[in-house]
Amino acid sequence: MQKIFNSREVVELEAQLVDERSDWEGVSELIAHKSIAVCNRIKQDFLLNRRAVVFAGPNEKGALAIKVAQSLLGMQYDIEVVLLNPSGNLPTEVAMERDDFLEESDRLIEVTTNSFNPPTIDETDLLIDGIQGVEPNPSLNNVVKYLNGIKAIKIALEIPSGMSDVSDELIDYTKIFRADATYTFYSPRLLFFFPEYEPYVGRWRVLQPSFYTPQSKSDATYMIFDTQSMESALPMRRRFSNKYDYGRDLLIAGSRSMMGAALLAGKAAMVSGAGHLTLRVPMGTNFIIHTSLPEALVSEDPSEESFSSASLPLADYTAIAVGPGIGRSTETRLALEQLLSSYKLPLLLDADALALLADDEGRLLDMVPKGSILTPHVGEFDRLFGPSKNSRERIEKLRTAAEERGLYILLKGAYTATALPTGQVVFNLTGNPGLATAGSGDVLTGIILALMGKKQGQMIACAAGAFLHGFAAENFAADYCEESLTASALVQYLPTAFKRFTSDSVGALYL
Repeated sequence: MQKIFNSREVVELEAQLVDERSDWEGVSELIAHKSIAVCNRIKQDFLLNRRAVVFAGPNEKGALAIKVAQSLLGMQYDIEVVLLNPSGNLPTEVAMERDDFLEESDRLIEVTTNSFNPPTIDETDLLIDGIQGVEPNPSLNNVVKYLNGIKAIKIALEIPSGMSDVSDELIDYTKIFRADATYTFYSPRLLFFFPEYEPYVGRWRVLQPSFYTPQSKSDATYMIFDTQSMESALPMRRRFSNKYDYGRDLLIAGSRSMMGAALLAGKAAMVSGAGHLTLRVPMGTNFIIHTSLPEALVSEDPSEESFSSASLPLADYTAIAVGPGIGRSTETRLALEQLLSSYKLPLLLDADALALLADDEGRLLDMVPKGSILTPHVGEFDRLFGPSKNSRERIEKLRTAAEERGLYILLKGAYTATALPTGQVVFNLTGNPGLATAGSGDVLTGIILALMGKKQGQMIACAAGAFLHGFAAENFAADYCEESLTASALVQYLPTAFKRFTSDSVGALYL
């Protein structure tokens, strides 16, 4: 997995990289490599835009911005640079980049006062933000506010000016540069995953300079479950294996008016490789399962309405999931309590099961076995653990709840976050807004149940489950569009995700 760096950690990383490179002439070499990565990305993203106005601050980010301007100048761009130097005292690396630029062009103005005449900026111009560094400079806030009022194609370097990922202080959103795109390095910043920062970050890209090779990390607080992690997550099926080697799973789902949830979760579990699946559904609904999912066994509940009894041979099952479409009746709440009282191994709770946990003032939540998986969306999470004033507070609450309760809590969202009992958080980057559709969460429950049943471990079940869920959505959108994605179509596209990442996808080996 890939570590998520904050801005201070990036400064430390780069200082270490510079120290390790005996062939470099200091930090200027680092800046030059980073500027090449930025310019290559600009060429790909903004092919037709050939004029750029660069605002640089008196910090290393400003030095990078000037070097980017110089590189674009060499690519025949029309360039203007505004160097903001309110103190009249530039750091060495900024002064060096300024002097290098002036050797090639006089299109740089250095501003040392509070007032100046900014260059003309058109809607089609690239406006590059290199103003604020790791520690925001209040004297530059008015420039950021001014630029936010201008129409242009706006690009932030590293992190938008005015945004801090190293301070717990309340952020003044009016002082953050509103970027259309953000080019950062080494890893995304944590704030990029929070919805309130989307208007400022825009579409972000992680650039890896040629001198840097990302390292897998498992000891960081915040991590990304990336493609490399996914490629090693799913083992090859053994030739001499049987269905019970791939899980004997129990899915407690559905009610008289919500049998679709049971079907979606059940189909997703089977397509995700579950060896043997039993669905616990209301009495009289077995024909729905038999006709739509003939691969599954059916256990009928005594109630014709919903889940009402956990009198089942629970010890026979490798993995148990409960929640999709079961409803929230008093009878169902008592059945869930019966289940939690009699089953002490980890299980998966989703949807209505989470609502029942939240409705009982924490008593049922306290009964959830350690090592279990909860899969709430933001609303469900807030009902379980209390509301949060912002995403930063919620993610800390997520970490704390998982660590204190010994649970795996998968918080669903644009960048699904799985908190581990260790207090670490693993983010998923796959998926698209097409997943914001009825039944999508039921499909995810089925995938995770299947991975649990195959004894992949809860962390892999959550992280790989979220990855495959999102990857299937991306594949559907590539063939059709996000707008038309349904949960049923998502199930049909799961094989494309598994084919990409299962070990047997390389084909048979012959001696």
